[in-house]
Formats: sequence, C-alpha cells, structure tokens
Amino acid sequence: MIEYTGWKFYDDYTEIYGRNYLTHHVGSMLVPVSRIKGLTHENVLSEEKLSRLLKSIETHGYVTTGSSHMDINLTLFPNGEFCVGNGGNHRPYLAKKLGITIIRAIVDVCIPLDLLTDEQILNFESLDPYDLPNNPELKDVAYALELMPSQQLAKQTIIHIR
Repeated sequence: MIEYTGWKFYDDYTEIYGRNYLTHHVGSMLVPVSRIKGLTHENVLSEEKLSRLLKSIETHGYVTTGSSHMDINLTLFPNGEFCVGNGGNHRPYLAKKLGITIIRAIVDVCIPLDLLTDEQILNFESLDPYDLPNNPELKDVAYALELMPSQQLAKQTIIHIR
C-alpha cells in the first residue's frame, strides 16, 4: 500500500516563493535518501511501478552507476530538503521504504529571488531562460548564498554513535 504520510509535495516547497525563484542545474550527484522529503504531487505513485522496481532492486540491487539515475530529478531547497522536481518519484520513495541510504540523482538548486540583489535579478532576467540553469554566474551566486548541495550537506549535524 502506498503511504504518503510524512511526504511533502513540490507545491508545498514553492508556495512560499510563488514563481519568484531561479534554479541552477548542478548535475548528477549522490543524495542522502533521508534528505529527500518531497514528491512531485499526491497520488503520483503507482503500485504496479513500485512492484516492478522492487523486483529489479531484488535482482540487480539499487544501481547508482551508469545512467539509471538520469530520470530522477531532485530540487534542493534552501531549507536543505530535496524534493522530486519532475521525474523519478518511485525510486526515492522505494529507497526510503527499503532503508537504502544514498541514491544518485540529477539535482537542481532553488534560488529564491528575495535572496538576490535587484542588479542580479535584472542580469538573470536578461539571459535566455533555457541557458540560465547552467549559467556560471548563477552557480557563483548559489555558492555565495551557500545553497549548493555540498554546502547544504556540510551544514547538517553529524551524530557519532559509539
């Protein structure tokens, strides 16, 4: 049975920004499953697809190499949580259920406009919207605002168990 308790949805993350954010495309990376808190929308999962993926994982393991991750698109939000952006809802959901601790995904970073100067906003608005997610200046801004995945992950408290 599919259980959505504890999951947020993409609109839950973006509603505080409206459409007032940019996204920087980071690319492929390993993501801690515990940090993936959101799916694209309610009722996005199907029992049939989950069953198919479970059989594949039982046969081949959860693969984090090759191109199997290319359709898992996650967005990292300023609060440090990842949400499925537009594809790959089933694998993070199943990974969480199975206790898998890390998966590979394509990651974008959400950069709220209210964190940018007016000059930066005007500059980014003048660029081709299709090129903007890969713009090196936008990447620099994401680093300066400490929104990049490596920076977000480094902010997390590490608990040592003895």
